[in-house]
Amino acid sequence: MYTIDRIEENIAVITDESENRTYVPKDIIDGNVRENAVVTKNGSRWEIDEENTEKRKAEIKTRLERLFKRG
Repeated sequence: MYTIDRIEENIAVITDESENRTYVPKDIIDGNVRENAVVTKNGSRWEIDEENTEKRKAEIKTRLERLFKRG
């Protein structure tokens, strides 16, 4: 799974599960380019995976809620 870690000017910093970084111009990413979005590579382009982005967002929210309930 690849995610957009951050955006620096017109470059998206994409990380994989091993924290390897790839620097990709925003204009070769299709969709709503934003931090923490899940992306997939399709040939020479990248695409935002909205479904998996929303799933990941919900998982993170659940984890944070559990963490703060413990404290």
